[in-house]
Formats: sequence, structure tokens, C-alpha cells
Amino acid sequence: MNEQHEAFASRLAARYLKAAFWYQVNLPALGGVPINALAVLGFGILGFAESALWLVGLGLEGSYLLTMMFNPRFQRLVNGRMLEHTEKSSDEKRRELLEKLPASSQRRLAELETDCGRVLEINQESDDLATDTNRKALGRLQWAYLKLLVARHNLESLSAKEPEAELAKKMEALDQGLRGGADSESLRRSKAATLDILRERLDNVRRRKESLEEIDSDLARIEAQVQLTIENASIQGRSHAVSTEIDMASSLVGSSIFGDSHQSIEELDREYGGGSYSRSPARERS
Repeated sequence: MNEQHEAFASRLAARYLKAAFWYQVNLPALGGVPINALAVLGFGILGFAESALWLVGLGLEGSYLLTMMFNPRFQRLVNGRMLEHTEKSSDEKRRELLEKLPASSQRRLAELETDCGRVLEINQESDDLATDTNRKALGRLQWAYLKLLVARHNLESLSAKEPEAELAKKMEALDQGLRGGADSESLRRSKAATLDILRERLDNVRRRKESLEEIDSDLARIEAQVQLTIENASIQGRSHAVSTEIDMASSLVGSSIFGDSHQSIEELDREYGGGSYSRSPARERS
């Protein structure tokens, strides 16, 4: 724990040091100018004419950097800018994920976001103290919903060329041929190998179908949860707290279900802090 704390403190100090060195001052007609970096450059050049200026510049620079690094106001400024950058990056990643989805999925998410906005409006109208907490909870629900849509789109894009019934029909034909016993031994081995491959393909098709059904169920579950929240928020005297305890039927663990979006999903998961979503006990035992 101490090592982690020291590593974090070192990264934070390095962040403040870099920000202090490149700190910019807005000047008329010039915009942001890195005054400190220019001053260091100036002392460096003048030092070739008078080497004592290097020592003077080094002392001034060290004093400036230490003062800025440990200034609480400057630290808050740097932290605020980093947080703003992180939020912008999160929005960009979410937008990229959304743009990959079909129009129907984008509409579904937009409708859910509208309903979530309605919850917050009702909370604000009633001066509900849980508004800030609910905003975060609704944000986690929307994030889980978007992940489900991404997983669903990826699974649909991997749909087999042949439907389940067609694969089953081919397997039955091969099985009957093997039972006939009229083929040569090499042909029988080839047909048996083909039958094994078709069996695996059929299993994949069925698993994909089951996963899609589970995802659709989870999407409906979140939609129902938000609608229930709207109803509860509209009824005076009922708790307005938004529940994120979702008993998920599908499993979104692992990167394969998200396809080429898995890295963005993992990064956003860390930023959003995930959610209180668990798999159904029945699913865990299966």
C-alpha cells in the first residue's frame, strides 16, 4: 500500500512539475505564451555570454518550480484541467462507440437517456436531495445499457452464414450417410470430421442465440428499471433513490464479446467505476 501511495505521489509531483514549467499566460494578440519556458531559454542563451547567469537562472527556476508545485491553488488548477481532459476523452470514446451502432440501437439509447433526464427533472422539481446521487446512478445504468448494445451489435455481426436449421439438416444427412456403411474408410473419416465441425458450428450458433436473448432481456430489464424510477419519483412520499442493483442474465466479462471496441470499453469501465451488476445465480451454476 505504501509503495502504491509513493508511486501515486511521484506521478502527481511530476504532473505539477510539468504543468509549472509549461504554464502559459494569455497575452493580447499572442494567446497562451509559456513564459517560464521562454525565460529558461533566455537565460540559457545569455549564459553563453556570462556563465554566472546560468547559476542565477537555475536558482530562480528551482525556486519558481517549487513554489508552484506546492501551491494549493495551482494544484487545484492542474487537477481541474486533468479532470476536464478526462471527461472530454470519455465523451469522445462514448461517441465513437455509439457511432458504430446501427440507427435502431442509437434511438434506443437516446430514448433511455431521455427517460433518465425525466427522472432528474422530477427530482429537481421536488427539490430532492438525492438528485446528485441519482445522476451518477443513472449514468451507470446508461453505461451498462450502451455496453449491452455494443455486445449485441458485435454478436449480430458474427452471425453464421447458415441458419441453425440448415446446419442441423446437413448434420442429419452426414449422420445417415455414415450409418449406411457403403463408403470407403477414408471417405467415412472425412465425413466424420465434417460432422464434428458442423456440430461445433451448431453449438456456436446456439450459444450466440442464447447470448443475444440474454442481452435483450438485460436491455429490457434496464428500461423497466428506469420506467419504475420515473413512476416512483412521480409518487410523493416514495423513495427517489435510483437502484443500480441489476441481476444480469448475460455475461459481459471478457473482451471478445465487444469485438474491436474492447479497449475503449475497458478504459471507460475504469472511469465510470463499473456498476453493481451481477450475474443470475442460475446462470453462474450453468
